[in-house]
Amino acid sequence: MKKFFLTAFYICIVVFSSFFYFGPYKLKNPDYLFWDIFGKPCTLPIFEQHIMHDPQRSFLIRGKQETDIRNRFPFLSDGDRFASDSVRGIYLNRLKKADFKGRDVKLLWYPSDGDWGVALILLDGKGHRFEFYKP
Repeated sequence: MKKFFLTAFYICIVVFSSFFYFGPYKLKNPDYLFWDIFGKPCTLPIFEQHIMHDPQRSFLIRGKQETDIRNRFPFLSDGDRFASDSVRGIYLNRLKKADFKGRDVKLLWYPSDGDWGVALILLDGKGHRFEFYKP
């Protein structure tokens, strides 16, 4: 009987800690969970169906190098290629001058055109967070 309770206790600890480590969204979507565990490059269906809906999406990039992020998300477009008077250029200038003054700020955008989108904010060559921008 003691062995049964000890086994049940260990199982509860594993389940409880997995909710803290992975989050409930990943545990409910096994294809997204396995994509994250194995570190494969992201595809558009995974990005649109899971990453945009995951409340803990910033943990995917936080502290990672820019080259690793670009390899993991190959379809993102560089924010420096947009004109400074465009909506996306204005967002980048605002971040450089106000929010992250004195730091090297880069934005990686999805989709690659239009005024709205999802931006990955990179600070000093490392991932910081995902941000949604709508006009």
